[in-house]
Amino acid sequence: MRNDLLESWKEIAAYLDRGVRTVQRWEKQEGLPVKRHTHEKLGTVYAFQTEIDEWWESRRAALTKENSRTDWRSSSAWSYRSLLVVGACFVALVTIGSMGFIWSESDGATPSQLRAIPITTLSGSEYFPSFSPDGSQVAFTWIAPGKPVDIYTKTVGSESVHQVTSDGGVDLAPAWSPDGRWIAFLRGDRIRDRKREVLVVPAQGGSTRKLGETHPDWGPFLAWERDSGGLIYSWCKPPKPCRLKLVDMKTLEERMLTSPPAGPGGDTAPALSPDGRSLLFVRRSGGHTACVYLQRMDEDFRPAGEAKPMTGDAEFATAPAWSSDGLGFFYMTGDVGVSMKLWKTEASSGTAPQFLATLGDTFFEPGLTVHEDRLIAMDLRVDTNIRSLSLDEKEFADSSVTLTRSNRIDRFPHISPDGSEVAFESTRHGGSEILVMDAAGSNVRQVTSLGVDGARTPRWSPDGSQIAFSGGAPRGDIYLVSASGGEPKLVFGGPADDSLPSWSSNGQDIYFTSDSSGQYEVWTIAAGGGEASQVTSEGGYRPIASPDGSFVYYTKRQSGAVHGSPLWRVSTDGGDEEQVFATPVFHPENFEVLEGKIYYASSSSTGKTKGIRVFDLANGEDREIAHTGPAPSTGLSVSRDGRIVLFAHTDSRESDLVEFKLP
Repeated sequence: MRNDLLESWKEIAAYLDRGVRTVQRWEKQEGLPVKRHTHEKLGTVYAFQTEIDEWWESRRAALTKENSRTDWRSSSAWSYRSLLVVGACFVALVTIGSMGFIWSESDGATPSQLRAIPITTLSGSEYFPSFSPDGSQVAFTWIAPGKPVDIYTKTVGSESVHQVTSDGGVDLAPAWSPDGRWIAFLRGDRIRDRKREVLVVPAQGGSTRKLGETHPDWGPFLAWERDSGGLIYSWCKPPKPCRLKLVDMKTLEERMLTSPPAGPGGDTAPALSPDGRSLLFVRRSGGHTACVYLQRMDEDFRPAGEAKPMTGDAEFATAPAWSSDGLGFFYMTGDVGVSMKLWKTEASSGTAPQFLATLGDTFFEPGLTVHEDRLIAMDLRVDTNIRSLSLDEKEFADSSVTLTRSNRIDRFPHISPDGSEVAFESTRHGGSEILVMDAAGSNVRQVTSLGVDGARTPRWSPDGSQIAFSGGAPRGDIYLVSASGGEPKLVFGGPADDSLPSWSSNGQDIYFTSDSSGQYEVWTIAAGGGEASQVTSEGGYRPIASPDGSFVYYTKRQSGAVHGSPLWRVSTDGGDEEQVFATPVFHPENFEVLEGKIYYASSSSTGKTKGIRVFDLANGEDREIAHTGPAPSTGLSVSRDGRIVLFAHTDSRESDLVEFKLP
């Protein structure tokens, strides 16, 4: 074998000191000499360094001008390889749709080539870092194999860790008080996770004290007042949007700090400036749009004027953290399954943000903490694959076969009508795209190439000729594409978040989810386009029509719906919306409708794992027919004969904390 062989997109990108998306674009548009292994997966590529050297020399002038970057052969280029490229986060992270890249290397931003230094290298995952006031220690959530999820602290530079909480619940998002005495955090229950308590505990451990209560939400972050006299947290009570609330440590008196507009989402991830007069937070307006806002506060710590958006309203920006001088702040942008970007921007001017580094594939809940010229972030890795279960009415299925083996996120499988192929969503090509493979997992081919816009949640048409999907970053639109690939056709688009399309039984109409009315509802539109009509009015998510065309089945998504949603239906001719069964569908996307039966994912009879259940619409019988092991990811599909079920499963998820020395 030649010793100048580069065996993956990542190796090719690292050799050129570029992102994966850039080198993939260069292959298509500039003739970058990339080769593919015959009869292997579409993503299995290789290249030779000598051929790339020759190609670069022939294209040097144009490409250097395009990117305004340092020559890739300079010594500084190799710092790219020291960054830890990683996966997705905890709680609801991989349960909600994905989107496309926010930042591209052609935007003109030049990385500062920051070097990531590991702070924790524990088994399992470490999340949500928080510096102690003097910067000598860091508090974090540790998800250790076989242990409860608790809060720990660690002296930076030491290998030993100190356990702070030991209740046996799920303890998240520690925030160290400015006086160093307390650590605030959120506590929930792994099984009955319908609420989270806001608690404080002495920094060395001990008895906890409850300050408030909220519901699960993206980004369970907390912020202290400068004098440690009060705590700011995201107060969520569905169906209202989340708001930031201040609670007094002594009196427990509370007052609201923000007033988000009505609709899904709301305010989360508070960060208070060092002088205590400016509050950063993230405001979400539904879908995968999130913007960092700045709220100035008066002397009584009440809002002074309107909150001001500080990042673009068409991206997903999150995890704001003030610089130590209070003049600027750090934040992240990104997408599930695609590398997050770390930025810094000024808090009082219109200067362009400065790109600092590429981090892991976090989504919704990345954490940043800053002390003087040091910043600690979460560095995450995830591997989600599609698995297949063979069902037999006479036997209980208890083992599955893995169909996809990429090291990125493969999910939302859907079996073709004839059972011969599977369409699915994958991030293996640097963004979310629709891929198709044989039922056995071979002969993978890429159907879409939306790039920055992303393609998600595919569903075959009844005749197998087309695939409906949602695409667009960060808020989705509804598209169709030929099953053989080609240019997608926009069926329905607009400012709302439109997603999760499925077909009517005759293939003439498409049902989909949209928040255009202010909350997620089921809508329908002709497959050829036209005017869309609202189907539900009391909440609706993930619509699937029955094979006989009589009903549309759907779940209802609210804050915390990752933990389950009952199944509902409405007649295609109109009428009352009725609940089919109350057993929660684990992830509101994970059900399939066949003739007379509903297959869905839910809690297993063991109480510790998840399983596949089947509900008989004729007699109401509801029984478990298979185990899926730990919690499945999003997407479930059953063959028309009911013999094969596909689901997505996260095979590994790990996270470490890394430190950056800031310029």
